[in-house]
Amino acid sequence: TLIVLDGGGGPESLASRTAIHIQDAAWLAIEDLGIRNSWRDPIVIENSSYVSISRCVIRGGQTAVLAKGDGAHHVARRPGEKNVEIG
Repeated sequence: TLIVLDGGGGPESLASRTAIHIQDAAWLAIEDLGIRNSWRDPIVIENSSYVSISRCVIRGGQTAVLAKGDGAHHVARRPGEKNVEIG
């Protein structure tokens, strides 16, 4: 069963509706998750490293995953798995 987070927003929203904001973390896995109606960046990974994303469905938003900051590195999907789908 897929857990779905609903950001409750869209392009008409004036506020950012980030579903997940990860900051200053390492060695995380985001798996089997659905995100919808999240605007602009459904997943924001800031100054974090070794974050893997697999088997997720993301609908809505401009950028599915935004990695930012000098400490952001090794953010990736797991090879060979269906990953992020934008619909």
